[in-house]
Amino acid sequence: MAKGEKTAGNHIMDKAKRQVMSSNGIKLTSNGINVEDGFQHLVGRAEHGDPHAQRQLRNGKYAFPHLRDFDSLPKLEGDQLIDHFITALTTQPKHLYANYKARGAKTLMKQISISLQRAHRFRVDDDLVERVLFDSAGAEWEKIFDVINNAVPPFDNMWIEGERNSRLFQRWRNDDTHFAPEWVGWHIQRAGAIRSFKEGDIWPLCLVGPTTLHSTSDDTIVVQKYLKPQSHATENLSYYIPKTCYLFTGKEHISKMPYEANSKSFQCLGEHWSAEIRDFAPAHIRMNLEKRITSSLGISYPLDDYGIMLKQPQAMATTVTSSTAMYEDDIRMLAWLLSELNFTWHESKLVGKPTRKNRALVATKPTIDLKTIEIDLPKPRGIVLRTETPSEEGCRKLHWVRGHTRKYQDGRIVRIEPYQRGNEKFGEVIKDYSLKLDKGQIDD
Repeated sequence: MAKGEKTAGNHIMDKAKRQVMSSNGIKLTSNGINVEDGFQHLVGRAEHGDPHAQRQLRNGKYAFPHLRDFDSLPKLEGDQLIDHFITALTTQPKHLYANYKARGAKTLMKQISISLQRAHRFRVDDDLVERVLFDSAGAEWEKIFDVINNAVPPFDNMWIEGERNSRLFQRWRNDDTHFAPEWVGWHIQRAGAIRSFKEGDIWPLCLVGPTTLHSTSDDTIVVQKYLKPQSHATENLSYYIPKTCYLFTGKEHISKMPYEANSKSFQCLGEHWSAEIRDFAPAHIRMNLEKRITSSLGISYPLDDYGIMLKQPQAMATTVTSSTAMYEDDIRMLAWLLSELNFTWHESKLVGKPTRKNRALVATKPTIDLKTIEIDLPKPRGIVLRTETPSEEGCRKLHWVRGHTRKYQDGRIVRIEPYQRGNEKFGEVIKDYSLKLDKGQIDD
C-alpha cells in the first residue's frame, strides 16, 4: 500500500470520528475540518498581512465591525436617534457595530428594529436632565427607595433619548481608554427579552458558549442603552448597542449572571446612591434592591461575535464589564425622571349629556395625525383631567393613553395601565412626547 493511502478501516474510523465531533456540537466543513480552527487560521493569516484574509473578515464571508472604516460611510438622516438605529438595523447595516453577515444576525436585527418601531417615543431636553441629576444627587436612602418604587414606565414599550451633542457630554474624556457619546437613548420594555446561559456555566467561560434568548416575566422591566459615540473618538465605533442591559423586577425569579462578587455594587445608580444604600440603608432595604436590580446579557449580545468565535472569554469579560459600566448614573437619572413623570391625574366631574346633536359625529374620512405632546416637569401637584361630555368620547380618534396614577373624587388612588381609547373609524393619533423643564422651576 502506498504511503498516505487510506484503507477502508481508516475511512470508517474517520467517518465515526466526524460523527462524534458533530454530535458534540463541533461544526465541520465538508472535508472534515473544524470550522473554528478554520476561522482561527483565517484570523492568523489576516494578522500576518494576507489581504485576501483581511477582505474575508472585513467584508467577505464576515463583516466584523472593528475592521470597518465608519468615517467613510455616508451620514444617516433623521431628527431622532431611534430613527438612525432603525435605519442601521434594516437598510444600512454597515453603520451598526455588528457582524451583520453572521448566522442569525439578520433575524435578530429585524426583531430589534420591529420592537423599536413599535416603541412610544420620548425626548428629554438638557435643562430637565441637568435638573434631575442635580436634584437626585443628594437623595437619602428613603427617597431613593421611594423613587425606585415609583419609577413605573408609562408604556410597556417605550424609548427615551436626550439631545444630540448634549452639553452634558462636553466634559467627558475622549481618549485611548474612554469615548464620549454624541447621542444616547434607552429602550425600556416590560417583559423584555434577554439572554441567559446554560445552567452550571461559570464565569467567564460562559461568555463564549451558547446563550438562550427568552422573555422575562410581566413584572420585570428591561432597560437597554443605545448610543452613537462622537466621531472624533479614538475607538472605531459607530451606532453601538452595549452587550448588557439592566433588569428591575419585583420578585426573586431572575437568575443573575455568573458574575464576580462586585456585581452587587449598584453601579448603575451612580456613586452617591450606591454609597448611600451600602452605608446607610437598613439591611432589608439593601437586600431588597439587590434582588430586584441586576444586569444581564442583552438581546444584541451576539451581534459582534468576534471574541465569541475566537473563544476568548477574558476579552469578552472585559467587553461585558465595559458595557455594564456604560450605565453608570443612567438608572439614577431614568428612575428620577420616570418618578416625576408618574405624577397624579386628578379626576374631574363629568358634564351631563348635551341637549343638541354633536356635529363632530358626522362621518368623515379617517386620517392619521402626528402630534408632539410637551410635558413640563416636575408637577408636584399633578394635573386635573379636562372635563368631557359623554358624546365627546364617541368621536375621538384612536390613540394611546399612557399609564399613570389616578386619584378619584372619592379619594381612591389607582394605577392605570396604558390603554387605547377612541374610535378607529375617525382615524388615529400617533403621539411623540417632549419632556422639558418647567421654566418656573429653574430659579426655585
